[in-house]
Amino acid sequence: MRCKPKPHYEDWDCGFHTHDYHFESGLSEGHRHILSGQTEPSVNKRDHAHRYAGVTSFNDNHVHYYCGCTGPAVYRPGCGHYHCMEGTTTCDDGHVHRYEGKTCNTIKL
Repeated sequence: MRCKPKPHYEDWDCGFHTHDYHFESGLSEGHRHILSGQTEPSVNKRDHAHRYAGVTSFNDNHVHYYCGCTGPAVYRPGCGHYHCMEGTTTCDDGHVHRYEGKTCNTIKL
């Protein structure tokens, strides 16, 4: 997934922003789930992170829940920044899924 170029944080007005995310969980019990959503808003400062929570896609007749806090912002020249997300879903249907992904699409509020 590629980000569209965004201005660096120094160019932002005072305010908040969020990020979209969309990626697959790790394989468990022969299947995967999609984690997709938007982080909670965070202040437009260089050192920041975002909280997130959601429900996975429905697969193999069940869903899982997840929540956490992103890692710090990783800045890329000409493409704004992203955050890493990793963790473990809730245990449903007798198993969990590990997940690792990145945010994208900075959304100014």
